[in-house]
Amino acid sequence: MEKAGNVFMLATDGSTPSKNGLEMLTLSLMKPTDRLYIAHVYNNAKTDLTYNYQADYIRDSYEAYLFTRMPSSRYNFLWEHVNKGWNTKMQISKMAEERNVDFLVIGYSGIKGPKHDCTVMGTAVKELSTNSKQTLMVIRRRVVRKEKPSKGYDFLALYDGSEASKKALKECLKIADSEKDSVDCVCFCSGDAMESHRANVEGLFKEAKLAHFSYKVVAADGNTQEAVARYLNNESTPDYDFVALGSKGEGIKKRAEISYLGSVAEEVILIGRTNLILVVN
Repeated sequence: MEKAGNVFMLATDGSTPSKNGLEMLTLSLMKPTDRLYIAHVYNNAKTDLTYNYQADYIRDSYEAYLFTRMPSSRYNFLWEHVNKGWNTKMQISKMAEERNVDFLVIGYSGIKGPKHDCTVMGTAVKELSTNSKQTLMVIRRRVVRKEKPSKGYDFLALYDGSEASKKALKECLKIADSEKDSVDCVCFCSGDAMESHRANVEGLFKEAKLAHFSYKVVAADGNTQEAVARYLNNESTPDYDFVALGSKGEGIKKRAEISYLGSVAEEVILIGRTNLILVVN
């Protein structure tokens, strides 16, 4: 019996980032046993949308794209009118939860394009990065594996020993091509913890049978946010295709009934120029 693969849901509004996500999924990220839901939540009260952003056109264009690229048994369309009192982000999240989706894929920006102020997060990313029960894959730029000189993706997993950071690394390993892709795990910590996570990380690498991987420790010196920012902005740091991390770090305790984004995750989302894999914890 064939082993079940990952379940992806692409939330689309017809924008370029959404289409980039579709191409990356179908041309690179999805394996033969994976399944795909394409979800769109529309509102008939919105009458100002141009034709190419209307629900029927989006579905027709996506169906035409998928017709020659994937068997119809591997994907489903989910088109729903927004529920009364809900917003589209809430409904997309609920749709993904009901179908036990592994990765909810969204564009970093929507039909209005990127924010002029880079320190302002898009509404979909802001809401889903704190409330989604699924791992988020946020598409900032189109990167197709076979179009790269190396023919492989470069993943970076930010690790601090927390359960969320462990899952973020595992999510990279779930979608990585074990022969072509490279996964770097960088541990930002201080003191005795600087080497204590190595065995666990290397055990995961070994289990995944990766051909290209590395584990590196970077001293945080008490300020992980600044250490991560310095690392990502360093000219010697590779131009990663995906950065994976938890939405909150190891040192943050849960606050009852409050959804929030940790300072490191917020920094990476705002200053980053790469695609993201975000484990919401």
